[in-house]
Amino acid sequence: MSIFMIYAYDRAYMLFAMVFALLATIICSKIVMVQLQVLAEADNTSAPDEEAGERDMSAVVRGSTSNPLSTGFIQEYISLRLPFELFWGYSVCLVFLYLNTWLLAFGLNPKALAITANVSILSLLVIATYILWGLKQGNGRHLYGLVISMVWYLVGVAIELQAPSQPIYNEFSDSQILRTQFYAGLASTILSSLVMTRIIKSLIKRNVFNIMSACQGKDAEGAVEDDITTGYVHA
Repeated sequence: MSIFMIYAYDRAYMLFAMVFALLATIICSKIVMVQLQVLAEADNTSAPDEEAGERDMSAVVRGSTSNPLSTGFIQEYISLRLPFELFWGYSVCLVFLYLNTWLLAFGLNPKALAITANVSILSLLVIATYILWGLKQGNGRHLYGLVISMVWYLVGVAIELQAPSQPIYNEFSDSQILRTQFYAGLASTILSSLVMTRIIKSLIKRNVFNIMSACQGKDAEGAVEDDITTGYVHA
């Protein structure tokens, strides 16, 4: 799919490039959702059958992926999910990029093109925020890679507009360029803060659950000991 996008972009077939980017977005989203579904089913699998001497391999990931800094999460994420999430996020950004380039070919006035570019940045911000905070995933699995890919793209836009190419200079005014650069930098900063906040919240939530489980375990052990002591006294 990437080859088709690159070929269409080099040939200035922006509509086809946008369509291929949209197809890549859909395919990556399906792959990531299937991965999350499989991992969620592994979390719900029963414990290993010790009598039969079998070891359930889903126990490797069960309960270890809600902590973003745990070894289980890092191994699972880098090896299984991160490549698809990064490409998914990059494909979403390319859809908006090719859309703006395609509209440029229609000869729209610079003001309309600048508004379209700023709306695209706002759309990426809304999509990434929803994916990170509104899209509920089982056992603390969030799509960090997708949002990080969008942050990388927006940072690239802001850096590129510090010294824009000559065609951009010729097409847009300085105020329009600076405004778009500001929006791209602001959106990347907001998304970076949201990613860090999401990670910190997951860590806090995980630690609170561990503390509560430990306290409940101690209370249960204390109750058992009290029952044993009471029974011994009555006897």
